[in-house]
Amino acid sequence: MVRFTIGLGLLLLFGWTQPVHAETQKAPAELPKLLLLDLKPILVKPEVAQILTTLVSAEVSQYQKFDVVTSLDIRKMAALQDDKRKAGCDTDATCMADLAGSIGARFVVFGDVGQLGEKIILTLNLFDSKKAKAVARSIINANGIEDVPTKLPAGIRDLLSVELPAPI
Repeated sequence: MVRFTIGLGLLLLFGWTQPVHAETQKAPAELPKLLLLDLKPILVKPEVAQILTTLVSAEVSQYQKFDVVTSLDIRKMAALQDDKRKAGCDTDATCMADLAGSIGARFVVFGDVGQLGEKIILTLNLFDSKKAKAVARSIINANGIEDVPTKLPAGIRDLLSVELPAPI
């Protein structure tokens, strides 16, 4: 009896005996989806652009204000559903943006990576698909390809530090 009383007292103390009703629980706020498109290579090898796209994806995913989906994710989903073949979306960014809309991506990050002399220039744009306008831009200038990873966090911070438009 003593154990029962102590156990009941602990349950009451920690509130474990109160039923949890769905209507009293608030659903967590859904994060806006952000689609990250592959970087377009300009005077750099496509493999370099792909590596930098992966780095950008990892950096953008550090920000907890977005649910990040990449072009690779979209291509994998399309391949699984056989939509890739039907939609002809191998590399077309416009088609990717249409697919983004179909999965509810409010924001799209797109850009390019190019070489200008010895410099590597990475441009990133944050586009609001609901308002059909760019909301931020960032340019990263690096002394060489090996310098990009050290400059990337500041560039992504600049791109994503804007105040997001209110949901429509």
